[in-house]
Amino acid sequence: MLRQPPLVPRYQEKLERLYGSMQHNERFFAARMNRESLYHFLKQTRDWSAVSGQKDIYTLASLILRYYKKDDPDYSLAVNGTSIIQELMKRLYDQTTGELQSAVIMGPVNNHTASLQAKALIVDDGSLRLEELLLPMNRNYAVETVEPGQVIDIIIRDILLEKKLILVLNMQLPDRIGDETVRMIKDNVWEDCIPVIAICPSLDSERWAKIINNDVDFVLPSPVTPAVLDASIRNLLRKNEQAELTNRNEERKDMVKILQKEWLRYIRFQSYFSLIYIRLEQLPYLLQTFGSKEVYAFYSAFYAHAGKTIRKYDEIKRWSMNAFVILLPASRMAGAVLAAERIVKLMEMIPSAQLFANYIKIGVIESEHGFTQAEDLVMRIEHQLTLAPHDAVIYQSPPLNEASARRNDRIKLLIVDDDLVAPTILQNHLSEDEWEIEICTETETAVEHTTRFRPNIILSETSMSGINGYALCLQVRQILHIRHNVFVFLSKQNTSGSILRGLQVGADDYIGKPFSVAEVEAKLRRHWALRTELTG
Repeated sequence: MLRQPPLVPRYQEKLERLYGSMQHNERFFAARMNRESLYHFLKQTRDWSAVSGQKDIYTLASLILRYYKKDDPDYSLAVNGTSIIQELMKRLYDQTTGELQSAVIMGPVNNHTASLQAKALIVDDGSLRLEELLLPMNRNYAVETVEPGQVIDIIIRDILLEKKLILVLNMQLPDRIGDETVRMIKDNVWEDCIPVIAICPSLDSERWAKIINNDVDFVLPSPVTPAVLDASIRNLLRKNEQAELTNRNEERKDMVKILQKEWLRYIRFQSYFSLIYIRLEQLPYLLQTFGSKEVYAFYSAFYAHAGKTIRKYDEIKRWSMNAFVILLPASRMAGAVLAAERIVKLMEMIPSAQLFANYIKIGVIESEHGFTQAEDLVMRIEHQLTLAPHDAVIYQSPPLNEASARRNDRIKLLIVDDDLVAPTILQNHLSEDEWEIEICTETETAVEHTTRFRPNIILSETSMSGINGYALCLQVRQILHIRHNVFVFLSKQNTSGSILRGLQVGADDYIGKPFSVAEVEAKLRRHWALRTELTG
């Protein structure tokens, strides 16, 4: 049992007054005065707890503040119901006035090993005293004894916390509870990721044969010695780690492979892509507050709903037990943000969305140079989300510093075309780090646009309403006296006469439609490099 140090007396008195008012006034949150009073109290408490090192109080106060609408003079709440806030206030009150259980609430945990990533879950009624047997051993895994009825809840909780689990079953429990537990484990989604050690009487050969047929990994005779049990647990943990049997690891590895292929396409052909990274924040707190089944059900439903929003050639994979990644080929940042907004909208269809909406963080990143491998993009999103504002649901990852520095040396490209198809394709393909692009669809203002933007390269259609491309080229070359830029026609008129006329009015090149994006980019780069050398 843990007791938290008390609040400063004036804070404690105000907390008791506010909490008492909530308990006895069902319409407490309907009054603006009450909401405002609670808001300012929480801000004071958060600031005080930060200075005094009260981490639990700071966390609870910060969480409740998140349910207020930002910069709202009416201090409105961002949730329809108030049950969540009342529950958090109860926990805040208990933190300061009562005795609390330790951070994990489902079942006793051996405290000195609770933080270890590997764990042996022992299903026993106490008759074999298996946890006591392992106490003197020099372990690198935690041990927790659980009731048979708690097994599924605790497995869900620990899988969400990304712990490596071993299940140790006393097969002598009454009513074949051990067999039933094995069946539940093998019928669930964790089929291969939880090795099972069964302990049964050594003389019961028929029972042994039946247990082995149940696909357990080890069968040990009862009574079992501490050294044998410890060695069996270590062996299975090592094998499980080496094999990486969990579905999450398999999905993560698949995503890395797919991402690497897309990355190579980007490096070779500048074929852009974007990533959406979706994470459920503060997982330990959510497990403690709402229970593992509720959290797991929401995460699974959210993952399934997100999969329905993507295109056929997009990819969605689980990245960790509280995060998944969506790969969007041929998409820039703006398109990925729109996809993320659709996902957030669709999340509202999940029945429990109101409970978890404030804990969803979405990061969006676009492919760019400066990384050594594709997986670094995901690592960057994860890092950037820790720096994102707490009220930002969708966070766009800024470009790398070295990419930002290159933006100062970008090639300025003006595309003149009254049909947006070709300009859009080129804008989506050309890197923002290397190209500064403007599109002009009103050809009457193309000369004015050229004067203002001062492009390095002009890429123009010949056949347009209003001023045609040939007249534009003549004006650029003669009237504006712009000699040091590149002028290229990209036209659906690709007859020999059109090409000849284009070159006669002063164009550097003439490319016909339909076109290859890579070819257009290569020619533009070549012409600009030659013009730069000549003007030196």
